[in-house]
Amino acid sequence: SLERYDAVVFTSGNAVERFFARARTLGLRKLPRPRLLFAVGRRTGVALSRSGWRAARTPRTYRAEDLARLMGDVRGMRILLPCADKAREVLPKVLRKKGATVDVVTAYRIVPDKRHAGRVQKAAAGGLDAVAFTSGSAVEGFLTLLPPARRRGFFPRSTAASIGPGTTAALKRRGIRHIIEAETATMEDLCRAIVRHFQERER
Repeated sequence: SLERYDAVVFTSGNAVERFFARARTLGLRKLPRPRLLFAVGRRTGVALSRSGWRAARTPRTYRAEDLARLMGDVRGMRILLPCADKAREVLPKVLRKKGATVDVVTAYRIVPDKRHAGRVQKAAAGGLDAVAFTSGSAVEGFLTLLPPARRRGFFPRSTAASIGPGTTAALKRRGIRHIIEAETATMEDLCRAIVRHFQERER
């Protein structure tokens, strides 16, 4: 029912992939591009382009709050937001407060892959200088795969590296305080933050 919406917003490449996969399952081979199309992050925009929807507007910084500002006056608009089942609720709350009707649709679920528990535990047992997290769900998944005894004291012996404020908040909720954070929510800046941290520590 895309014709019902004034705008569609994607907050991850996974949401794009699962959205179009569902469309194919329904036999919808060519979806009409919505009047307004937004993406959080350059890579999400690239994923949309590969799926045939071009020219998505993307904020300079990759946060939901910044995207809400980019969207401007949304009063009376109906907005579709396909996302993960555990996605942050900031964006729909902000848009609704600005007068929009937002339909949040679960496009995919995030669950820990317990097949990798052994590898995670082995790596943790050997000592890790840093663990890089790209989402709040990654924080929860990593800690879930560690035995309770191993979780205690794991940080700050290992540095927690966060891709952005939402991920940092998830780390803090778990009692982790020694965190380095990327300047913008990109893999490139996350890598730079880790390199800079260890360079400064060596000096």
